[in-house]
Amino acid sequence: MSTIRNGSRAQSRLSRMRAMILCSTVLSALLVTGCTGGAQGASGPTVTGPSLLPTTSSPAPAPAWLSKLACKAAAGMKDPNPSSVVYVSGRHDRVVKVAMGAGVPDDAPVYHVVMTGDFVAEHSAPAGANATTRGHVVQITFAGNSHEVLDWGIEDRLPDLSSLGTPRSLPPCT
Repeated sequence: MSTIRNGSRAQSRLSRMRAMILCSTVLSALLVTGCTGGAQGASGPTVTGPSLLPTTSSPAPAPAWLSKLACKAAAGMKDPNPSSVVYVSGRHDRVVKVAMGAGVPDDAPVYHVVMTGDFVAEHSAPAGANATTRGHVVQITFAGNSHEVLDWGIEDRLPDLSSLGTPRSLPPCT
């Protein structure tokens, strides 16, 4: 799922999953400690894929914790004011398959957040591998009950969430 700095999209699914696992520890630490980074770049992001603009208002507001954790993650990835923050809710197995193209063995309720901006994640990596991942789209799947980060990734492609319902806006990060 991650697009590494050199722009190569030829990574195998296994390599992408390994990168997501390596990065999940860093993201979890950022969410716990509230680390923040620098300002957003001067040029706007170039993002490909379907629009994530919400077309209807949410029947019920998103839980307050969801917006707080999403904004904390964005700040930790050096963009404290992402240009858009939307979410869908659903079952873990379905959301991850549709949004990230991966499989997971559970159907727990989750919230899947997609943010656009200018993101940089520093993470551990094997010797000789790039320990920085950059991109303009961040996806994070939060457990509905525990609020734990279950899955995440950075890339330059918007996921097509249409089969999961209409994405709903979260309040802007401040």
